[in-house]
Amino acid sequence: MSCGAACDEDFCEACAEETKLKSPIDRTYACTVYDGVMETMIHGFKYSSKTYLANEFSDILKDKYKSLKLEMDYITTIPSTKKRIQKRGYNHTELLASQLSKKLHLPYIKPLIKIKETKPLASLNPLERFLEINGAFQIDEKTLNLDYKSILLIDDILTTGTTAVEVARALKETYPECKIYLLVLATAKK
Repeated sequence: MSCGAACDEDFCEACAEETKLKSPIDRTYACTVYDGVMETMIHGFKYSSKTYLANEFSDILKDKYKSLKLEMDYITTIPSTKKRIQKRGYNHTELLASQLSKKLHLPYIKPLIKIKETKPLASLNPLERFLEINGAFQIDEKTLNLDYKSILLIDDILTTGTTAVEVARALKETYPECKIYLLVLATAKK
């Protein structure tokens, strides 16, 4: 999902070519690279309760969204389990998505639930990530019909893209005519 190559484009053609047949994600965009100050800030946001950064980060996401001239119907994010939220005290990507939703005046929806408790993926190789996250999400029965809708999927860091692809796959299994655009705050360097 993320080739790690330096890219001046909003949309990486190398990543697109690599994932064309494999990915249910229609387009992937990244705002920054996960290094230096951004790495420190995102780490603090995720693991040190610096939730106030959701406002700053959602501004970065909003600016990128507007520069791309995207027109989405909904915003969503990768769901977490209740156990993980209780441990951390909050869902950091939900904070990002809900802030962005308000700033863009787009409805924030939660069409999926995470049904499988998974290990943190950061230390796993791509195959281990796939095996760990496979089948972890399902459609919430209360979700409205998303066919023919454009959904902006928000995440903080794109490494291999395994989790985002699994979320998109779960959505497209039920709503094959929806379009899913992934917008991440940062992409990891390889």
